[in-house]
Amino acid sequence: MEPIFQLRSSAFSLTDTFSNYKRLQSNYQVELRKLKREILSSEHRNIQKIYTSKDCEYSLNSSLEQDEALSCIAKYLSSSRFEEKKKATILIRKLLTSYHGRHEMKLISLDLLSHIKLWLNKLETTSLLYEASFMLANLSSADGCSSILVENGFIPILINLFDLSHEPTKDNAAWALANIGIDCKEYRDKIVESQGLEVILCTAKTTKNPEVLEDCIWSLASLCKVIPILDYKYIKDIAYFFSEVFENCENVQVNEDIIWTLSNAYEKCPEIEFLCSEKIIKKLCAYSNSKSHNLNLPSLRALGNVISKTQCFTQFIISCDFIAILSKHIASSYFPCVKESLFTLSNIIIESQEYLNVVLASNIFPHIISLSQSSNEGIQIEAIWVLINSCSMSTKKNIDRIIDLRLIEALSNALMNNSSKIKLIALKSIDTILTLGDSYYTNSKTNEFIAQLELCRGLEIIENLAHCNIKEISSTAENILKHSSIKKDESLESNSMPQVFSL
Repeated sequence: MEPIFQLRSSAFSLTDTFSNYKRLQSNYQVELRKLKREILSSEHRNIQKIYTSKDCEYSLNSSLEQDEALSCIAKYLSSSRFEEKKKATILIRKLLTSYHGRHEMKLISLDLLSHIKLWLNKLETTSLLYEASFMLANLSSADGCSSILVENGFIPILINLFDLSHEPTKDNAAWALANIGIDCKEYRDKIVESQGLEVILCTAKTTKNPEVLEDCIWSLASLCKVIPILDYKYIKDIAYFFSEVFENCENVQVNEDIIWTLSNAYEKCPEIEFLCSEKIIKKLCAYSNSKSHNLNLPSLRALGNVISKTQCFTQFIISCDFIAILSKHIASSYFPCVKESLFTLSNIIIESQEYLNVVLASNIFPHIISLSQSSNEGIQIEAIWVLINSCSMSTKKNIDRIIDLRLIEALSNALMNNSSKIKLIALKSIDTILTLGDSYYTNSKTNEFIAQLELCRGLEIIENLAHCNIKEISSTAENILKHSSIKKDESLESNSMPQVFSL
């Protein structure tokens, strides 16, 4: 995450420009995993079955049989006879799908890549082209193989396969490109520069095969997840296509892939009103309430980014019972969803007093105050953001409600946290609350918020932090003491009048 106060310092300024309070979540580290390629039979891809496993005399159940199969593969690959090449592909298919991660390097050592290149460049029979692309899809999913494929020039070779009319071969090529691209930014960028996104998207748009569509969407979504996220110009067309698919798609796995991509697009998009719709919002709200974290987490992120970029959909999102959904997640034990929900809630609150009243009515604030003491730094920071944004938007009555929940005590405790980020955000929160107190207690010599801060030893802690070796912390603490000491001294003066005792 970027340094918090470079991104969010405007949230503490008391202005009427509420858009300044909006925070756009960035650089969210999505866990990228290479999925083991499921076994693909020729029947599964609707290719005419020209051979069966009976053509292969090995069951490959033992290590000895597997070693013998590797020897046969070496011999068959060099053969000019189609039948022997066919036997080689059967054995390779068995080794790759049944013993994933075990024989890939051995196969590469047999000069398999040179034979695959030869088949692809010669545009051999459809069956061999399919098998070659299938091998690349499986090889690319094994650890350490992507770099070998890139070094051997397979990115442009795979992209050229999209010129063929055979969709299952293009499907395998898309899968292989995704497996290579999610290994690192460098490989992803090579694919993008070679128009890899465009050819996969074109296949996705034109295919009539739902399985090919599903795999192309997975491939595009995987490439769009790699950190740092691609510029919007690269994902714009993908996002528009995904939006159209998402509106009517009931395939949960496909929707999961689409949501992550839409979330990234919403973060980058300068024209979010044209990329989103009430139908999409309603579906995202439903998925955000799912029990599956594979669905609810990206949905929360997507909705959070919509709210952070525009006010156009906030009222509709809230009308989908979204506050109750956020409250449920905030009270849960799954930290990623807790953090996302707090982030989104803080942006909802800052839009209007009306939205704050809805949140206050949900009775979630006591739990948010307890989360401001969380041992998880990210959650603690987001919880404090919700609280301080709430105070910034509140009437005197609502601030009193929040303060009565022991907010000042919670912030004082946060000052003793080992994290400098927590200390700084707590100090700035306290400064904002004291400033608000000055405006509310204009007819009184005592700012009651300062009295509460002193009661829970907050001022004493701030005095110590004024000597902190981190300049931003010490200067913020000094500013609070300058501000509060005046009121404190005035309070002491008012209590120093001579007292008359009667005997």
